[in-house]
Amino acid sequence: MSLPLPLEPGTLLDGCYIVSTLINRGGFGAVYRGINTGESNQPCAIKETYDVTPSARRQALTEASILFTVRSKHLPQIYDAFGANGRFYLVMQLIEGENLLQMLKTLGRPCSEEEVITWLLPIMQVLQELHSRTPAVIHRDIKPGNIILTPDQTAVLVEPAVGYLFHSSHHVFPVDHEAPTLIGQSQPVGRIGSAPRPQSGSITEGRAYPS
Repeated sequence: MSLPLPLEPGTLLDGCYIVSTLINRGGFGAVYRGINTGESNQPCAIKETYDVTPSARRQALTEASILFTVRSKHLPQIYDAFGANGRFYLVMQLIEGENLLQMLKTLGRPCSEEEVITWLLPIMQVLQELHSRTPAVIHRDIKPGNIILTPDQTAVLVEPAVGYLFHSSHHVFPVDHEAPTLIGQSQPVGRIGSAPRPQSGSITEGRAYPS
C-alpha cells in the first residue's frame, strides 16, 4: 500500500502552524519540522497521523491528554492537538540532536555502561512517575531510535506512544478503550482539558493550506 503524499513545505495548519521539512515518515504517519506563527515563529515538531478512525483518534487524543500533564526535559512538551483535512496532528517541542540508534551506527561500538546509565536513568524516572499514576500509564514504543541525545547530552524520549492505562482493578485498558481518566472520574477517554495556546488542549477541526 502506497503512503499518502507528504505535506508540501509552506502548508498552513490550523491557521498558525507552517510545515517546513519532513523529518521522518512511516506507514502510520509523518513528523515535520514546523513554525508556530502564533508564538513569534517558534520552531516546533508536527506529528501527522494518517489513521483517523474512531479508535485511532481516541488513542491520539489520550496520548496528548497524558503528555499535556507531564513536564520533564526528558519528554517533548505538547503544545496543541487538532484535526485537519481528515488527519490528526500533534504539535510538539522540536528536539534537536541524534537518536541513539544513529549514534551507535556512527560510533561503530557499544556505549559504555556509564554512558547508558547517565542517559537512560532520567528517562526511567519519568516512566516510573507515569507508571505510578492511577490508572498507570504504560509507554509502548521505547527503543534507541526514539531516544534523542541533545547537544547538551540530555536524553529525550521523543515518541509519544502511550499504549495502555493499567487500573488498580488489575484491568489493562488500551488507550482507545473507555477507562477511568487521569483525574479519577470514569468517562470515555477522548477529550483533552483546555489550556491557553500554544498548549491548547481543546481539539479543533482546522484547515490545511494548500489542501
